[in-house]
Amino acid sequence: MILIKEKLVKNKMELPIELKSELESRININELKELSENTKNLSEKYRKDSGNSKRLLTTDKEASAYSLFRMPATYGAVSKVLEYTFNLKNADEIHTLLDIGAGTGAASWAASKLLNLNNIICLERETAMLNLGKDLAKYSNEECLKKSEWLKRDLVEEKLKEEADLVIVSYVLNEMKKEERIKVLEKIWNATKDVLIIIEPGTPVRI
Repeated sequence: MILIKEKLVKNKMELPIELKSELESRININELKELSENTKNLSEKYRKDSGNSKRLLTTDKEASAYSLFRMPATYGAVSKVLEYTFNLKNADEIHTLLDIGAGTGAASWAASKLLNLNNIICLERETAMLNLGKDLAKYSNEECLKKSEWLKRDLVEEKLKEEADLVIVSYVLNEMKKEERIKVLEKIWNATKDVLIIIEPGTPVRI
């Protein structure tokens, strides 16, 4: 298992050109101010409400703001962690990915660029994030990401039936209460065939 704090990751990773182009094509200049405001509101929500199991991102506009302003940093962090992990571990043994709390798919984009995957399953609780992530995946140059399966799933309330060689959990556990994290971690561990990667922000909250 790899557990790494976001603030320790120095990343200069650029989004894949096809993803960057698609995100930019969706920007309406007239809505930039609103998107910026949504981003500020989201940051405030995460700062105040993480660790309380509150639903922090629920609307289409919030999902769009997240994809534009947060997805690049998440992609960079996951890419760096994957590079570090597979300098230590044989990447040829990894063929399936389970992206838990996938959001708009940043971790899946990063993994599909670095690994020879033949199956990707993305689990996400929020409908707005799931729909946007699934739509963005269609524009990937990687066939496995284009064909990725997106499932609506609440990790706290539901069983985790899926499993994979590589399981990535990024920016999820920190949003839960401590007792929920312990239960969810057990589910995640049981879903992991080979490698489990957990990435969380550098906050005082501990798992």
